[in-house]
Amino acid sequence: MGQFYIGGDKMDAKFSAMYEVGVKLRPQAEQAFREGNYSKAAELDGRIRERLSPAEVKKLAFAEARVRD
Repeated sequence: MGQFYIGGDKMDAKFSAMYEVGVKLRPQAEQAFREGNYSKAAELDGRIRERLSPAEVKKLAFAEARVRD
């Protein structure tokens, strides 16, 4: 079977960022939101705001509003 190679630092950095979002931050933010820990959810999702779906942006806005109240 063939090998897959990501060449260059730019691609490695992009892959690393995508991995962090998909595997680390989003699941942690989802869990925090479900548990009602809105400050943690807002902090985690706020770090990746530009990569969030429209529904995730709404959840982030809700969490941020709850933290301010």
